[in-house]
Amino acid sequence: MVEAGARHGLVHGNCLSQSLVLWFLLRRNFWNARFCVGGRHTHASFEAHAWVELHGEVLNDQDHLRETFRIFEPHISRELSTEK
Repeated sequence: MVEAGARHGLVHGNCLSQSLVLWFLLRRNFWNARFCVGGRHTHASFEAHAWVELHGEVLNDQDHLRETFRIFEPHISRELSTEK
């Protein structure tokens, strides 16, 4: 549905906007989907890509994305404190 809308709609979204829409629709319907953003180095550049996973399966792209893109994992190295 999201891909068809991006292909035939007025606005042709990229992987980021399409993945955000798909993730939002799934979460809105109580599916525990995961929004993923990853990156990779090519010959002389850096590429980023976004996709959605459900139960470890890629929904809106090819299955081998995890082999070619490293997911940016959110983490906090330390908690910020207002106390001194």
